[in-house]
Amino acid sequence: MKVMEGMVKIKEKAHDAAHKNIKLAQATQKQQYDKRQGLTGSSLAEGQQVLLKDMYRIDRKGGKTALPFKGPYVIIKIYDNQVCTLKNEKGEILKMKQNISNLKPFFAPPKEDESLEEGNENEKETAEDEVKVNKIEQKAPCTYNPVTGHW
Repeated sequence: MKVMEGMVKIKEKAHDAAHKNIKLAQATQKQQYDKRQGLTGSSLAEGQQVLLKDMYRIDRKGGKTALPFKGPYVIIKIYDNQVCTLKNEKGEILKMKQNISNLKPFFAPPKEDESLEEGNENEKETAEDEVKVNKIEQKAPCTYNPVTGHW
């Protein structure tokens, strides 16, 4: 009897361990599946500027020359089924709701005025340095004297 009870306990422990391992494996498989399918939480939020994938371009001949994304648009509302309502720059709400998988965040390009001003200052400094170097070179030309053997 004691042998049978011991065997039953060992069997229960093995079943519990197997059940625990199966649950753990299923959880990791679900995470990997969601990651592949893009079902994890989106980084998009309401009020954020996004670009919309141009689906018309995919089926069209010669569509390769068109830009792949349109926009920017602003997200008005995100629904539970990964669909959202968008508004264009003019303030018009788009008629069709768009899936979040067809959107990507929009990052405004840096202002050109600031970068040009910094670049102009650097160009002025390098131009002044070049002028100084040229003046030094003009004052003392380097020639080789064959008699003395010095430059």
